[in-house]
Amino acid sequence: MPSNHDLIEAARSYMGCKWMHQGRNRAGIDCAGLIVCATADAGSPIADMQGYRRSPDPEKFLGHIRDNTLPEIEPLPGTMAIFRGSSQPCHIGIFTEYQGVLGFIHSNASVGQVMEEPFLHEWPRLLIEIRRFKGFDY
Repeated sequence: MPSNHDLIEAARSYMGCKWMHQGRNRAGIDCAGLIVCATADAGSPIADMQGYRRSPDPEKFLGHIRDNTLPEIEPLPGTMAIFRGSSQPCHIGIFTEYQGVLGFIHSNASVGQVMEEPFLHEWPRLLIEIRRFKGFDY
């Protein structure tokens, strides 16, 4: 069974890849694509969600994630962070240990690429749910 560390390393291998809506490869990838590609690369793929708008329907978005992951209480390295945008859930990432603090890796549309950063500033306020990936050893 792959570990949460395998998942984090797989996600980190996409660092610097360009953000692209519905992207699913190193030429362009969005936040959902990063989850899909990293879990597959690490050896325990999650079901893909395709055909969504840039601002996904919150019920479908969360329903798909909840159907394919498990609830978690703490933001542990390798768990999924679900963030709200201005009014609805619309962004996901993977928690990491980053420079000695809790961080996360995500495909950031406003920056235009996959990046890792500390879980600070506005991010804790935007966090709405934490999920554990099935098929990974934590």
